[in-house]
Amino acid sequence: MRTKKGSRQDIEAGNTERTIKNFIAFQSPEYLDIKNNQGKPLFPATLKKHGPLNADEVYGFAPFLFMGGEKKVKNIEKCDIFAHLNLIADMGDMEIIDMASMVRGAIKQHE
Repeated sequence: MRTKKGSRQDIEAGNTERTIKNFIAFQSPEYLDIKNNQGKPLFPATLKKHGPLNADEVYGFAPFLFMGGEKKVKNIEKCDIFAHLNLIADMGDMEIIDMASMVRGAIKQHE
């Protein structure tokens, strides 16, 4: 299978770096930008606040959005890309439980 964004053969052959570069190269910055709650893109304000990234950096939300963080420039910081991605990968197996779910589970066990 071949598309304008990469190929399955490249990935299977271990050429993921080329495939990822091609994928990103074909994207428009507006498409990749995350929008705040008012629908405005965050990247321009983030770039203005933090400056451009080095090759080993990424902008990241603190706290992560999936942990309750808000889509606000004040919650974005420059992070080491390897540490940031490793942290996200390590959290992949974690289960995030809210207090209401814990209480419902405890009640069901004792009914």
